[in-house]
Amino acid sequence: MNQDEVFASMKALHDLCNALLGKLEAVQVTQDAVVGALVRSLPPMLEPIQNNVRMLAAARAQHVEPGALESFRNNIATIQKGLLAMGQRTPGDGA
Repeated sequence: MNQDEVFASMKALHDLCNALLGKLEAVQVTQDAVVGALVRSLPPMLEPIQNNVRMLAAARAQHVEPGALESFRNNIATIQKGLLAMGQRTPGDGA
């Protein structure tokens, strides 16, 4: 493999990673919208959702690639903080 082929392969891999990242971000927005609607319309659902996130994250963490584990844990913490913030808002506060 010559240098041009290596660079072309690296660019293709970089483009693939960016495409996957874009897809993951879109899924995250969709997930946040669904969870936000549940929490805001059914406030008693907040605690069960938080518990399920904790339980599922702990189970899933066992199968996450080691290189992605820190990012996974940071993202779960961000989700939990978002849920907590949603739970502190009232339906009519405009947030």
